[in-house]
Amino acid sequence: MIGKSSRGVFLASSAAAFASVGIVRSPAKAADFSGKAGTNQPVDHPLSVAMKDLWDAVRKETGGKVDVQVFPNQLGGDSQMLQQLRAGALQIMTLDGGILESVVPIAAIQSVGFAFAEPKIAHAAFDGKLGGICQGVWSC
Repeated sequence: MIGKSSRGVFLASSAAAFASVGIVRSPAKAADFSGKAGTNQPVDHPLSVAMKDLWDAVRKETGGKVDVQVFPNQLGGDSQMLQQLRAGALQIMTLDGGILESVVPIAAIQSVGFAFAEPKIAHAAFDGKLGGICQGVWSC
């Protein structure tokens, strides 16, 4: 009798295990790129809302292959987030050129009032030789 009972328990538990495999449709897929995006703005600030909407749309459009989590006002101020960005702990952040100039001096040019007559001229400058300096194409 003991043999039948343990054999019955084994068969029942095996059947339950095999049946549970049918419930799982496919294994969970990890993103090809996972990252963190930070901003020093509060959650309800338009910049934070736009960042969340952007990365939600990217996640949806890529079928989950790109998954960036947004951390508004949680990872410290700009200087702390810049350190995290340089260390690789943070992949994306919003940053004013005034803070970035501590690492890349030419980034301060965007803070100079009235340096460009209109946005079109500023964009052309950043896409030209000035932008080349920022991208390391030109030596400083």
